[in-house]
Amino acid sequence: CLQSCVLSLIASLSAAPEVCSVDAVPEVSTMNDIAQWITQSGVDNYRPFWDKGLTGSGQIVQVSDTGLDTNHCSFWDSSPGELRDGTIQPDRRKVILYEAYANDAEDSNDGHGTHVTGSIVGHKSVDGTVENETDGLVDGMAKDAKVAFFDIGTTKGKLDVPLND
Repeated sequence: CLQSCVLSLIASLSAAPEVCSVDAVPEVSTMNDIAQWITQSGVDNYRPFWDKGLTGSGQIVQVSDTGLDTNHCSFWDSSPGELRDGTIQPDRRKVILYEAYANDAEDSNDGHGTHVTGSIVGHKSVDGTVENETDGLVDGMAKDAKVAFFDIGTTKGKLDVPLND
């Protein structure tokens, strides 16, 4: 009954002279499970950068955003001693520097900084070690790179950037 009612409504609306067209609108969501091949080739499951060994190995990417959840499986490091004071820690698995400029919150507002950083350098580890990293659908484009993170997100959902005269 519901389906026939919806179809009748659509038919009635589309017949009205004021209506130019009636189209289905797909539901959009923020998922990274197909971003790898879309950004690398646009061909389903084809990742030519990775096939050529371009995975970010030996590179450091700098990201400034709302915060980073360093306990997320894409960034977690099981070794002790994570510092969030701008100290460079080159031996960390993923996050070699965390500068808590605006605050030290771990991306609690909406996860934007974690999402963006994951899109770039995310790489899951089942136990927080490099030895047990696993390839996954949500790995970042430079999955073997590390990140220097500059936290500019405030607790009020705004960005606080350093100003230079």
